[in-house]
Amino acid sequence: MPIALPDSVVVLGPKARAIAALLRDALPALSVLEAGAAPKGGYALIAFTPGPEIARYADADWVHIAGAGANGVLDRLTDANMSPHLITRTVGRMGQQIGEYVLSYILADTQKQALRRQLQADRNWNPVAGTPDIAADRRALIFGTGGIGGGVATSLLAIGMRVSGASRSGQARAPFDRVFRLDDLPDMTNFDVCVGALPLTSQTQGIIGIDVLSKFEGALFINVGRGATADMDAVVEALAAGRLRHAVLDVVPEEPLPPDSPLWAQPQMTLTPHVSGITLNADTVAAFTAAYRAIEAGEEPPLRVDAKAGY
Repeated sequence: MPIALPDSVVVLGPKARAIAALLRDALPALSVLEAGAAPKGGYALIAFTPGPEIARYADADWVHIAGAGANGVLDRLTDANMSPHLITRTVGRMGQQIGEYVLSYILADTQKQALRRQLQADRNWNPVAGTPDIAADRRALIFGTGGIGGGVATSLLAIGMRVSGASRSGQARAPFDRVFRLDDLPDMTNFDVCVGALPLTSQTQGIIGIDVLSKFEGALFINVGRGATADMDAVVEALAAGRLRHAVLDVVPEEPLPPDSPLWAQPQMTLTPHVSGITLNADTVAAFTAAYRAIEAGEEPPLRVDAKAGY
């Protein structure tokens, strides 16, 4: 179904003022509003993590998600019985940012940075213990081959790692050397690094569980996708069994992680507060503008979200 250009756009959330200012410069012919009542005529909506106020805009023709993950906004749309004709999202430099995050923890692991800090604290000059492993030529498997997974792969390839992917379809995709189907994974004992970069859908919830993790042997696990795609009990079990040597989790099923969660005390686990990729205002505006220009040209908007698929 062809999508008509909106007459106006409403921007929600704490970053609304900054995004609106950039959007007015990028699309001067478009009326840009910050919250308020629903405008008359066809309009778009930009939101990141909207609350119940989104129901005020139930007749929005187009919802643009100011972030890479769609599940939170899709849940809100369902709760409000909203069925916009078009849903798009923002990726921008998210893949690059998250690639840097993943690479930093891989290098910290192979360069034994924690051990070296302990050697310093102990005043122990021990070249044997402090000698690093080499990340180049190691093998990584990335769950998720979209914009985020591809950005991570690009960062790892830059230091000479060999990178494979896993997706629902198993369809070949650059820059991965090969892509496996999620439900047909091989023995993975030769992979040194496992990265979760999956969106959260009914098919991916808990998919990185014990059946998957038991296929590794001493791998480093880093999850930067959605927390609920990994089964936390299975991660803890795999750490105890030596299937994983360490887990770096930027996302967990419940965020923020409660202070009494046992995950905080896991010695083989590094937790960060969902900061591996930050949605930049300029990226949100660029993504919305690209979709607007595509509609204007009668073309399919980039980064369109399939509400049924969940991404």
